Amino acid sequence: MKSLILPLLVMLVIPASAQVITTLKSYRHEAIPPLPPDDLVRAEDGTLYGMNPYWLYRWQPDGSGFTILKQLSLTGGEVRFSGHLALSGSTLYGARSTSGRFGGDLMTVFKINTDGTGYTVLKDGVPIPPSVVPPGIVLSGDTLYGWGFKINTDGTGFTELSGFPYREPDLGPESHLDILVSSNQIFGTTAGGGHATVFRLNTDGTGYTALVDLPSAANFNWSLMLLGDTLYTSQFKVKTDGTSYTTGVFVFGDVYYEGRFFGSVPPLFSKNMDGADYTVLKHFTESTNPPATSHGYYHVKILTVAAHTIYGVAQSPRGFAEGEGLDGRGGALFKINTDGTGFAVLHEFMVVNLFPDGRFPGLLTVSDGVLYGIDHTPDGLPRVFKMNPDGSGFTTFQVSEPRFASRAVRLEETGSTLYGIGEGSSLENGDESVGSAFRMNTDGTGFLVLKEFIWAPDEETGPMAPLVISGNTLYGTIPRGSDPDGSGSDPDTGKVFKLNTDGSGYALLHQFSPNISDDSIGAWTNSDGDLLRDEELLLAGTTLYGTASRAGQFGGGTVFKLNTDGSGFMVLKHFTKQETIDSEQPTLSPLLTLSGETLYGTWGSYEAAGVLDSGALFRVNTDGTGFTILKHFSQLVADPVLLTYTNSDGAFPRPGPVRGNTLYGTTSWGGKFGSGTLFKINTDGTGFMVIAHFGDSQLPVSKGTHAPTRLVLSGRSLFFAAPYGGQGEPGAIGAGAIFHIDLAPTLSIGRTGANSLAVTWPSVWTDYVLQQNTNGVSSLSWSNVMDPIEDDGTNKTLIVNPTGGNRFYRLVSP
Repeated sequence: MKSLILPLLVMLVIPASAQVITTLKSYRHEAIPPLPPDDLVRAEDGTLYGMNPYWLYRWQPDGSGFTILKQLSLTGGEVRFSGHLALSGSTLYGARSTSGRFGGDLMTVFKINTDGTGYTVLKDGVPIPPSVVPPGIVLSGDTLYGWGFKINTDGTGFTELSGFPYREPDLGPESHLDILVSSNQIFGTTAGGGHATVFRLNTDGTGYTALVDLPSAANFNWSLMLLGDTLYTSQFKVKTDGTSYTTGVFVFGDVYYEGRFFGSVPPLFSKNMDGADYTVLKHFTESTNPPATSHGYYHVKILTVAAHTIYGVAQSPRGFAEGEGLDGRGGALFKINTDGTGFAVLHEFMVVNLFPDGRFPGLLTVSDGVLYGIDHTPDGLPRVFKMNPDGSGFTTFQVSEPRFASRAVRLEETGSTLYGIGEGSSLENGDESVGSAFRMNTDGTGFLVLKEFIWAPDEETGPMAPLVISGNTLYGTIPRGSDPDGSGSDPDTGKVFKLNTDGSGYALLHQFSPNISDDSIGAWTNSDGDLLRDEELLLAGTTLYGTASRAGQFGGGTVFKLNTDGSGFMVLKHFTKQETIDSEQPTLSPLLTLSGETLYGTWGSYEAAGVLDSGALFRVNTDGTGFTILKHFSQLVADPVLLTYTNSDGAFPRPGPVRGNTLYGTTSWGGKFGSGTLFKINTDGTGFMVIAHFGDSQLPVSKGTHAPTRLVLSGRSLFFAAPYGGQGEPGAIGAGAIFHIDLAPTLSIGRTGANSLAVTWPSVWTDYVLQQNTNGVSSLSWSNVMDPIEDDGTNKTLIVNPTGGNRFYRLVSP
């Protein structure tokens, strides 16, 4: 019998609470990334003004006086600053997009004083060409020019200029534009998707002329410079009348910079206008510690040149070597004289600060009262962590190689060793690993690779799901690979394997049958199913249970079992394609839950009589009998306010543990806020109830595919991690969180009047009964409360008008 006892004295007042879920740890993600400037302008007094997508700021020429003039909100449609800044006297002019970065966006033209005051919108709702990065604002006299429009600096005279090319036919999705104005002419560039154009038109939008049109050219740096009667790009020059087109490496002013490089840090160099006298002004050396943490380009970019001084930005995903003065991964603003002397860093931008304490927590496990799991360093490297169940004692262990711990870990039941699956990598001997199994002690020591899974035509993929352990043997699954011969069958199908905990004894226990395309039902079929992703095994005694997301007799996947020695393989359930909707995009959950002799599982979608719902819960006995659908989840409905899909109970469920006669689980979509739900249901299919809707202020889990991880049961507590979302701090948003759910309700008391109290507990705990006595906690004379109990859907409430003496209440559930 489960019970919760609360003594009630006549004068006792305890604040009421209906809290069910608590956050043990929340990972912060800085809401406004500290990025280097995309554009820089210099005032006559030397003050520098810069703009990145979220900040508008200023410095003094020596790097002092860093001040944020304007910081965009991530809500309210502000989105991002874009393109060039323009400066006139004490006023800055710029633009920001209001609906994203590419494609059909709208732009706002604004002005702001150089001291940060007087922010004023000059024009809202200016269209941006499809699939481009808008070039921002160019100032000529009292007129501001943008791509396809002009407007006076006082906000009057907005005019659309129809002569601009709004979509070049060969531009790719990341196309870039630039413009400049000279006298009564506008010059512009388009670049992207292997297409390059330099054009001119009149300031009234007429007279479009293509000066250079290179439909097969490689992408050039789209920045444009006018010197005399010649226009320069990074790869060619052309006169303003379209003559004298010449390719080569040219200059902006008296210097040129290398734009974007993968794998090496570009130098800063100067070059004469005729291409002679190449001189390196500055070499940038990448750091070897810390290692690169993500894909990215090395970038040295000149933002402006003034008074024989170059102002620029250097960026590197690795950071720069000691002594460079550029330690910040993410970039630094620097200056250097045009003769190569006087290099100085004005301001550093640290990308590592985006995630101050790590990010993206993943799979959890509990052993000996300690919670273990996977998360990532601020730089994105996988690591293992441990913490106490109350959230204290959080400690991380950096795994020796980044590819390990990146998929899944599970703890040996003895509580001393973690076993995990890592990603593949090129090995020193030339082999290509497609995955690996490893172990490490729970104190972070003793890391050891147990097995590398080497690429071969019949071993194209490695394991992705956590390992299960029995004694000295590990068991796991390997999803199918590709169809190398294009024959319409799949010789490289999924596998179940075993491996000793010392790395020896690797053997296949079962390989699923080749798939055959069955045109009559539009699905792949076979006799036993197939593994497509991170299907996870469940171990009970000497029997392994699992799901196969594809194929089977009817093309919708299977539930199967086999003995730990590989014998006794048996399909417990063949799903139809209609039951799982589309076997090419598997919706059968990779998880199963076992209670007694019954397996519980879910699939993500179900179609019956032409009606599509959002998944279902099922149960099936371990001998294959008794298949029963416990619940269908309701259809999703588009919510125009939340910009997602919602319903009353969630969509695309995943099963969790069973406690007593109650099954717990999560959904990855739907619910009130479109971010999924935490639910419970009796094992006979009755008593379904949503415990929490993810996405509200208490559980701000990100929408859709980044749903909470598998629920872990320890005692009367559930634990799970959400890799995205979670509670942020002021100025930050969540980068994941770890949550705890107490499976016993919270019983609380609050005063409602001079001689009136309310005893409350959450409505979700329908299997608990309120009892009372007047003799004490140890009394045997408890009786069910027969007075009316109100239920508003959130809390159950008993109003008490106590007389003298003590009274004790408890909640009881068998």
